[in-house]
Amino acid sequence: MHSSSLRQSPPRLRTRQPGGGGGGGGGGRRRRRTTTSTASSSSAAGDGSVAAYLPFGPLPALLVGTFLLCYALVLACLLPMLSVTRDGGSSSSPVLRGGCGGGRNGSDGNAAAGGDNKSSSNNKFSGLDGAHLPRRSDLVKAGIIVREEFQTVRQELRDIGGRVRQRLHPAYGQLMEEAVEEFGTERERRRRQRRDDRREAAGAVNAASSLVVVDEIPSNIGGEGRTTRKKQPLEDAMSHVEVSIGNADDKTNAAGRGADYSPGHKVKKRAKKLRSGIELVLEHEKLAGLDEIADMEIDRVEEMREVQRKEEKAKAAFQTDEGDTSITQRDGFMVLGMHRSGTSMLSGLLVNGMGYNVGKPLIGASFDNPKGFFELRTAVLQNDEFFRKQHVYWGSGVVNYDYQKALKMKESGEVTFEEGKMALDVLNNPSNTPWLQKDPRMCITLKTWLPLLKTEPAVVFTYRHPLEVAMSLEKREDDFDLEHGLRIWIAYNMRAVQNMAGLCRVLSSNEAVLANPLEEVQRISDELTSKCHVPAPPTNITQTIVEKFIDPKLQHNKNKREADMGTHKVLVKHGEGCEVRDYDSQHEVGTMHHERESKMYLKAMKVYCDLKSGDAYKEGYEWPSLQ
Repeated sequence: MHSSSLRQSPPRLRTRQPGGGGGGGGGGRRRRRTTTSTASSSSAAGDGSVAAYLPFGPLPALLVGTFLLCYALVLACLLPMLSVTRDGGSSSSPVLRGGCGGGRNGSDGNAAAGGDNKSSSNNKFSGLDGAHLPRRSDLVKAGIIVREEFQTVRQELRDIGGRVRQRLHPAYGQLMEEAVEEFGTERERRRRQRRDDRREAAGAVNAASSLVVVDEIPSNIGGEGRTTRKKQPLEDAMSHVEVSIGNADDKTNAAGRGADYSPGHKVKKRAKKLRSGIELVLEHEKLAGLDEIADMEIDRVEEMREVQRKEEKAKAAFQTDEGDTSITQRDGFMVLGMHRSGTSMLSGLLVNGMGYNVGKPLIGASFDNPKGFFELRTAVLQNDEFFRKQHVYWGSGVVNYDYQKALKMKESGEVTFEEGKMALDVLNNPSNTPWLQKDPRMCITLKTWLPLLKTEPAVVFTYRHPLEVAMSLEKREDDFDLEHGLRIWIAYNMRAVQNMAGLCRVLSSNEAVLANPLEEVQRISDELTSKCHVPAPPTNITQTIVEKFIDPKLQHNKNKREADMGTHKVLVKHGEGCEVRDYDSQHEVGTMHHERESKMYLKAMKVYCDLKSGDAYKEGYEWPSLQ
């Protein structure tokens, strides 16, 4: 009873007794803390909570657990991404690109990592998707695509710029040619002037650097000292003499004696004699310089006369179509003509029917020319390099090609001319005589090749109706319309006629070849031999070869087109019997496109009629603008 009543009685608060009860009070305080801790531990053990083992409450423990769980999830997501290499794979094991199993590769990361990793290798770099690194192949492909798009846009901008420049002035082409010619004349004049100036300066330098022997000039003028022999230029010697005379006068005045007995008397006397000698030498050099100037002037006059004789000779050759009559043999000839103008057909008849040598390797046949182009591949590739270095394309901007600039680029190494060397190995080889070189680009680049050939070539020029050429190009090329085809038809034929001036040439046309192939090809070969002194071919053409090579449908289609054109009204007439008839346009009458196309058609037909009549080959012919 007594013990039970004591357990149920409320606890009493103990107070510290003053005086000597300090030890007992301390012992009581320690016992109370132990009792409290024991009670708390038993209570926590009875609850079964983790917080019971921590020195703080359950809420901080919950926060710490949440933080650790988040940290583990972050590590689980970041570690796969950090292990991805630049090539898209893991350094240790295959890991899905994207991490956390939440990318495009699926949700089960472990299954994908342990199975086939094809889906991972096919993934492409996509910025923030998966936050992975790009593959090297993706970067290379992207760079190639960007470069191709940049080149395409740049070429389009250049084409637009060329057209804009041409439209700024109605006579842009003629002005450019005149400017280039005037620039060349002025450059030649300045070159000769610089050469004359250099010669004159060289003469003056030689005169100034002539050495005069000065005997026994004391090292200390007017005083004592050993005598030496010195060589000095004329101007320095003259200055030295003047100083010597001045010092001698000073010595004479300082001595106060007569001039004949002064210490500087001998020096002054010698210096005066030396000055007279130097003046005579200078006068002699001056006269020699005048003689040299006179010789240079005579040389310049002779050069001018030689240039004048060559110009007169070229003008006579231009008018007679025979070129330089002093040439006794030409090893071969060029076939010039616009694209789609029958140059391949004519070259094929001359090669297969007559036996002219075209060399190897050749451009292969294609869907639009199944019987071959008969073009030397190395020459074609070299012409493409000439065009590319001047930002010219075979179908655009050809009037801006500068043959002198191309030659300078070749000399400087900017044009590698690797393909051109192989082409010249064929054209400059005497065993290939008589050779034939055909490439429509030669209409533009002919003058670049002429200085590189051992012998001057002859030219066979042919042309075709401009509307037929423009329609053929429009059908073959995706980005060609009728107006553009007519424009480059004018450009190619204009440059061909201008560049072959002064060369022996034989003229023909696609119409003449189709009308009577056997007689026309034989006539061309005969004129090459008799007029241009090209060696005769090994064989003569036969009707069998003509029938085998020329498709009868060509003449049939041409006759049908001419019959269809005959139903259209006549727009204008040029010369004798050259009628320009209306045509079927894809643009509506009255629109801006139809107006520009019709204007270019009339210009091209004017050139076509002048080619038929021969007026276009005359000196001073006025070519139309390409606006």
